[in-house]
Amino acid sequence: MSLRSVGHFCKKHKAQQEKHKAQQEERKAQQEERKAQQEEREAQQEEREAQQQEREAQQQERTAQHQERTAQHQERNAQHQEHNAQHKERNAQQHERNAQQHERYVQCGDTYNF
Repeated sequence: MSLRSVGHFCKKHKAQQEKHKAQQEERKAQQEERKAQQEEREAQQEEREAQQQEREAQQQERTAQHQERTAQHQERNAQHQEHNAQHKERNAQQHERNAQQHERYVQCGDTYNF
């Protein structure tokens, strides 16, 4: 093999090595780009999940507040019903007293003076 052909072989071999190295670097760059895109997708997914959890927490808070208001309304309604029952009982007692008073007037022969 002459020096010229050896030199040509070396240049050709060196060019192939550089081409191979460039291809490897290109593949590595593409791989890093894919990895960065995957990390970005994962970050976006985590953000969506965090937002979803925040919405759920807010909904639970609204539900708890609503339940609290409902319980307060039920308590007030129960108090009103108790109050009304007391009035009804007093009215019934007064009615009974009135009936007894009337009975006494009738039995004694008293007349009403209006």
